[in-house]
Amino acid sequence: MNDIKRTRPRTAAQAMGLKPPTIPIQHIENHEAPAHAKMAALGRRSAAISADEREERRTRVLDFLQQVRVATRRDIDRVCGYPTGVSHNRVLETLYKRRLVERIENIDSSQSLYALTARGDDFATAPISLPPMTTFEWQNATQQEHKLGISAFMSVMLSPTPIPRAMGSQRIQEALHDGHYALLGEPLINHSYAEQFGKRNLPDNEQLDMLYSKPEDGAGAVNLLYSQAWWYMIPPYMQGQEAVRIDMVDDNGTPLSQQELTATLMRRHPADAVLAPVSMKDGAAVAIEVERYAKPSADYVATMNRYGSVFGRKRFGAVIWACATGQILNSVINAAEKTGTSKMVYAFVYDTGRHGSFLKGTEFNVQ
Repeated sequence: MNDIKRTRPRTAAQAMGLKPPTIPIQHIENHEAPAHAKMAALGRRSAAISADEREERRTRVLDFLQQVRVATRRDIDRVCGYPTGVSHNRVLETLYKRRLVERIENIDSSQSLYALTARGDDFATAPISLPPMTTFEWQNATQQEHKLGISAFMSVMLSPTPIPRAMGSQRIQEALHDGHYALLGEPLINHSYAEQFGKRNLPDNEQLDMLYSKPEDGAGAVNLLYSQAWWYMIPPYMQGQEAVRIDMVDDNGTPLSQQELTATLMRRHPADAVLAPVSMKDGAAVAIEVERYAKPSADYVATMNRYGSVFGRKRFGAVIWACATGQILNSVINAAEKTGTSKMVYAFVYDTGRHGSFLKGTEFNVQ
């Protein structure tokens, strides 16, 4: 008997003569879509902006950190234009890999904090070289709370999302994004002041003329603005036979008082941050004050006296106060009323969150 060779069926369906069903190509694509949807979405998101736009975002983050000194991941996400809760910040990741920013796990914080490295400071726009933050500054919880409050406030201003009305005019935010205003942080103002006048609270008479005189306008207005940031130092109340007398005026320019010539000196007081006009137009700057902790009412009166002086109004047209409590808000409003500066003031209360701490991840929301 001759052997008959048969092909052995590989499956039970083949043994029974059943053919597999024909699946339309469209159905296969739809079936496989969920497996590739996430990767496709990530690809579209990464390609949504050009290389130039990504580089612009990196520069914006470097400039932001140069002025506020320290920020949380959430603040940097806002400055990059990412929505709240984004899981992947490619801009920050690139800056970290290039060693332009440093990440520090703080024992007092439940989140990572970011600051510029010396290399990152060289790549930022401002033509200055601020000293790196010290270990004390990193570990001092009180200083961190205040610094993080300022950085959270400024990240809201730099975000493409419109600011709440209580935080001031949206035109200021738009002008900041359009490059008509520049962000000046208190560390830069103090650094520029120290370079020009030393660390003394009271410059000599020749230096006073420079402090009270407007810097020369000219080419490179932005660089001029950064290098002469000391001009946005609120002038000290300098009183004495050789000091300049400071006249107080109200919102309508009506004289309120003249400071008596005494031997008393009140400390100079830079704002926590300044939105300064690149044109250096008189009375167009906006001062930012973040009040994390309550001060005596007299301190707010003294501060508003400086902003309300002739020299203060030459620089500033508005002061935005972000207050941690309603008590602080009332003190600021009362100080503005006493000094005739109510029209200059935008004051609001921000949410301190469940933990009451920016170190613990509190979001910056206007109540």
